[in-house]
Amino acid sequence: MNKKGNFFAGALLVMVIALAFVIFNFFSYECVRDVQCGEGSFCGVDHQCHSYPTKTVHSNTKAAAIFGGLVGLAIIAATYINKNKQEKQKSFY
Repeated sequence: MNKKGNFFAGALLVMVIALAFVIFNFFSYECVRDVQCGEGSFCGVDHQCHSYPTKTVHSNTKAAAIFGGLVGLAIIAATYINKNKQEKQKSFY
């Protein structure tokens, strides 16, 4: 065999090995789509079926009301301070 024949034979061998590796990995997946996992599960990035986590809802309305009140007071205070500064500048000139 000449050099070109050896190169193409080697390249073909490498491609066949790579294709076999890809096919082997593809068929070793537990899932590819969520449908394959069944009810209450999803297919993760690792191609394994995982159950959906339980959803926990944290209701913290008291803290949200306090935060909203503080933001409101800060806006009112900033408006009052700005208004007083403008009145002082008008009376100065």
